[in-house]
Amino acid sequence: MKFAYSEYRSKANRQLNNKKWFKTLQDYGQDLNEPLAELYIYAFLSDRGNQLHYYYLEDLKTNSYYDEFLERLKSVYPNSSYTKQYEAELTSDKFLVFSSEKKSSFNWSYLWLSLLIVSSIVNLWFLISAKQKKSRQRNNAKEGLTKQEQNVLDLLLEDKTNKNIAETLFISVSTVKTHVNNIYKKLNVNSRDELKSLFYK
Repeated sequence: MKFAYSEYRSKANRQLNNKKWFKTLQDYGQDLNEPLAELYIYAFLSDRGNQLHYYYLEDLKTNSYYDEFLERLKSVYPNSSYTKQYEAELTSDKFLVFSSEKKSSFNWSYLWLSLLIVSSIVNLWFLISAKQKKSRQRNNAKEGLTKQEQNVLDLLLEDKTNKNIAETLFISVSTVKTHVNNIYKKLNVNSRDELKSLFYK
């Protein structure tokens, strides 16, 4: 093993070599058909100070070997302190591995979902506020007009011509023009298009 490590100088190659030796040692322990010897190898592979500890944690996520090994220990050494200690360590390591995975997944998915919901609520609030503000501006604008100017305004917004407005309100066209000019000044617009934009956009 020491010789094999000397062959690999790059970090990537050493990582591949670690992974290979991890599997080799694990298979060797299983082939010995002696749970105590296998337990010794497991202790080496799962040691936190060992370079192979990372592969042990990754392997623990998908490999059923560890549960099968526990069954072999219980079968051969049912009341041994070694068996109880292995079971406790295995349970602890599984809890750490799977709880960290769930925690990471939970945090990211719920974070994005929360941001999306908050963003939607804020956008909706701005939209409603803008509409309410526009509505208040329209009401305030209308309140500054006389009753007859409000009548003229309503007909202007219906795209009526000055002649149509005069006929509808029984006034002269020149009086309509006077009302239209007053409306433009009071509402600070210069054309019918601007007037419609004020009330419909």
